[in-house]
Amino acid sequence: MTPSVSSNGPPLATENGKELTASGADRCTAGCTSEARTANAGTVEALAAVLMGLSLEDRARLMALVMNAPAAGPPADFDHRFALAFDRLDRAAGGHNFVSLVELRKALPDIGCDAFDRGFRALRIAGKYTPSAAEGRFGVATEERQAGIMEEGTLLLFVSRQP
Repeated sequence: MTPSVSSNGPPLATENGKELTASGADRCTAGCTSEARTANAGTVEALAAVLMGLSLEDRARLMALVMNAPAAGPPADFDHRFALAFDRLDRAAGGHNFVSLVELRKALPDIGCDAFDRGFRALRIAGKYTPSAAEGRFGVATEERQAGIMEEGTLLLFVSRQP
């Protein structure tokens, strides 16, 4: 005879071990019934209300995480839009080929952080742009920390175009 997981009741298998015995409702867990038995009544409704407050992009990212799917990548025109934003910001700052990631992210507000990072990484791999750290600066603002890219313990905050 095969014993049940719980030793508090009769075994769940018959003497020959091939057939399961009929089990009553007392042996069924809340996980396999439609009856909700939770101390968190109303949690789903509260969660839904919070989710409705998210942007469409954040909802899509959340859905990708929940479904264990990769998050959406950068838009197809990311390279072109990044280049235009970089050129405009660089000219406005005097043309020193040194643009802040804070300003670049602001210039492309419809591109989420993860998509921006993946797109920028692709540009780096292609040898088009190089990031650099904020060397010699005293302190880093919260906005810079959020916009920067942490890599090997260094916060990269600026971008230069490669010749």
